[in-house]
Amino acid sequence: MRLFKPAVVVAVFGLGMLSACGNSDGASDGATGSSTAPSTGSSGPAATALAALKPYLDDNPSLDLTPLTAKPASGKKITYVSCALAACNDWADTLKEGAAKLGWTVKIVNGGNTPDVITSTWTSIAQNPGDAVIANSLLPDSAIADQLDTLKSKKIPVIELNGPNIPGGAVIAKLGSDEQNRLEGKILADWVISDSDGKGKAAYFNEPSYPDLKAPQEGFTGELKKVCPDCSSETQTFSAADIGKAVPSQVVSYVQSHPDVTYIVFPVGDATAGVPQALAAAGLTDKVKLLTGRSGSLSITAIGSGGQAAATVGASGIPQYMSLDLLAHYWQDGKVAESQPLGILHLVTKDNAPANGKVFSIPDYQNQYYKAWLIS
Repeated sequence: MRLFKPAVVVAVFGLGMLSACGNSDGASDGATGSSTAPSTGSSGPAATALAALKPYLDDNPSLDLTPLTAKPASGKKITYVSCALAACNDWADTLKEGAAKLGWTVKIVNGGNTPDVITSTWTSIAQNPGDAVIANSLLPDSAIADQLDTLKSKKIPVIELNGPNIPGGAVIAKLGSDEQNRLEGKILADWVISDSDGKGKAAYFNEPSYPDLKAPQEGFTGELKKVCPDCSSETQTFSAADIGKAVPSQVVSYVQSHPDVTYIVFPVGDATAGVPQALAAAGLTDKVKLLTGRSGSLSITAIGSGGQAAATVGASGIPQYMSLDLLAHYWQDGKVAESQPLGILHLVTKDNAPANGKVFSIPDYQNQYYKAWLIS
């Protein structure tokens, strides 16, 4: 039987990238000294990797939205299943903003962070779901199968955010799929390949208790093997309960005992709390480069101050508006075009890190969605 982690830790890894897309995940006072500009080699693995990175360095990527054929009906009621983190509430604020433009309302329900509370919450939701449910997915769908069956019988669509599940039954779509998570790992691998001119040696720190953290590492190691024969990566594990406590010293000890490793990679930005400071205190900032996936302002601030080299982030607001767009198309067409759509990913380095740790946002994304929804 799998044991569940403490409340905040479960929420951090369950919400993952999507919470980082909402607003922020804290602040960091990183040390100075890390170089973040990738190599510009003209041929070989470094050039291949650099070319692969270009779409994720675009500050204004295309959303490529499919317009509705009619203005959506107003009056829809959405239940949003939140979590214990402030980021979940920030996420809800943007969701409510987009919903209001459609004439819809959002009811926020704290989903809890232990199995008993989560299942009890879903039982209540199944009895009074409104017209749709958007939920942070912290448990396998099998744990709430009866509740999902009830929602399916009521023809209530559910959109899940991250977590270990795939769409089916009441669940019409999932954001933060394994494919998206592998892509994050691939992007970080390409940065290592490019930055090291095809000779990078990395250590990937992962938390094996969380199934959805497996895919980012697969993407990272798979890309290294595919593109860079002279690159290497080895796995280190950490406990989520040690974030901000033992993890920083664990990283320092590892770097000190493995001087040939020059890249440290974590699948989640929140997991590196205190790591840049610990590396700086040990005089290691110039000897190793820190990279993170599923990142927010904690990582972006560290990049801006030189304590971190690179991070993948989601575009702020896009998951919320994408969820609303999926529902609008579902109610219009009776289906969604993609049940596991890919979100917008962006690679942040010192060259393009936003000021004050602000997360990446596509200019005027709201109006692009409003136009596709046929509303002003």
